[in-house]
Amino acid sequence: MWKFRPKIGTVISSLVSFLVLAALPIHAANPAEQELQTKFLNRAVFIRGFYSNDDLSFDAQGKPIGSPTPGPWSLALFEVQKVKLDKHRIEFNGFRAASVFDPESKKFKSVPLKNQERVRLTIIADTRSALPGALNDLANHVLTSRLIAADVPKYWHDFFDGRAQQPRPNGEQFGVISGEQFEGDPVYRSGVGPGFTPPKLKSKSEPNYSEQARSSHIQGTTVIELIIDKRGVPRNLQVVRAIGFGLDYRAIEAAQQWRFDPATFNGVPVPVEIWVEVEFRLF
Repeated sequence: MWKFRPKIGTVISSLVSFLVLAALPIHAANPAEQELQTKFLNRAVFIRGFYSNDDLSFDAQGKPIGSPTPGPWSLALFEVQKVKLDKHRIEFNGFRAASVFDPESKKFKSVPLKNQERVRLTIIADTRSALPGALNDLANHVLTSRLIAADVPKYWHDFFDGRAQQPRPNGEQFGVISGEQFEGDPVYRSGVGPGFTPPKLKSKSEPNYSEQARSSHIQGTTVIELIIDKRGVPRNLQVVRAIGFGLDYRAIEAAQQWRFDPATFNGVPVPVEIWVEVEFRLF
């Protein structure tokens, strides 16, 4: 049997090495970094401003550096995979995600994109002198876990506030909508009635599919409530039924370009409220 007997010098040397290593301080995670990781790591949050760029920088006030391109809020979800903090910046890395409307729960849910768009988001700030919670507050100027009506474009306000009405059935009686006016005139409900002629579509532009929705095979119908003014121009557009994935944004974009022969009552043009459906189908 072979036996190894170390020399006394080897034992002393090993002991000294152990004592030296034991005396070295163990690196502790930065409490501020830990706080940011607890709040954001492995979570889906919205990028405020709904910027579509994959490399974004913000200053210490949360304002974007440069001229990033805004897009639809439903394509501004960011799944944070890594949070890194150094003396002069906070850096978030992850993937872009989308919001898609679930008709059963009547809520939007987060869905990862098929092509896994990587996103890096950097906040330039002196992190050394920041008070506890200050960096978290700074990050909240750039990222948020929840959107309210004030955060989104005006055509989403009724939807977010729960005021979006359901489309009325065809053949409903024509009449004035109580308490609603447009440019000083009463707004009429399009329907059937003596002396009333409904608006007629003259020109229509088709919406474009968002690339993210196409690659994820998203289909559906966006329903928009709007007023056709006395000149036949769509006004006061509001999303009534949503899809997500940037498609509702494309539907609004297209509907704003539509033109109508205005509705008339006893031969006089009148503003009228209607609902339109914009379909997205892949063939």
